[in-house]
Amino acid sequence: MKRPEMVATFGPVDLGIEALARRWLDILLQQEGCALTAYFARLERDEDAGEYDFADETLDLSGREDLERRISRHGGGLWSCRVPLGFANADVYSAMFSPPEQPRQTTLHLQIESSITRFTEEQPETREPFTAFLVRVAHQIGAPWFIAGLHLPMRPVTRETFLQGGGPHTQPYVVGWKPDILDARPLLQQWGVRPEEVQHSVLGYSVVTRFPSR
Repeated sequence: MKRPEMVATFGPVDLGIEALARRWLDILLQQEGCALTAYFARLERDEDAGEYDFADETLDLSGREDLERRISRHGGGLWSCRVPLGFANADVYSAMFSPPEQPRQTTLHLQIESSITRFTEEQPETREPFTAFLVRVAHQIGAPWFIAGLHLPMRPVTRETFLQGGGPHTQPYVVGWKPDILDARPLLQQWGVRPEEVQHSVLGYSVVTRFPSR
């Protein structure tokens, strides 16, 4: 049975959307050696739910300059490329958005092909490199925290949302945070996580993993 996509949400980052897009594209295209596909979609916001969805999908994106122009024109967007995750390459859709009332609180939301969900659920040896990838992305873009798992809606992960594990329908597999920015003890107590079970990255993030047992 096909598994759902793995989703990861980072931020909000204290940068305007154009600046964060340039930073993320530098990472993807220059550091990771990825190549953009021709896919692009606008994002539309449901004002009542505070969630985003894609609209007006096209397959005519001509490259980075074109992508940056579209992000600037539409105030965000959704695009794709193939990304190395340390144990496999995956098709990753990057969405970037910020609420109109908080233009310098920008979120990066990654939708990662469903094979990665299956790998991390069924092959425990893939979990460490996947977690390291998430921590590295958070560090490189300057995100204060992140959540990765299943059924994460396309919306900002506020402090309150993070401390709820992403929301009532989210199945979190990895959470990470900067302990000098966020006190995660309410979430750890809710999950019954002991202090010694929290992992600590050399990049300054604390991490808890909750992959299903097999």
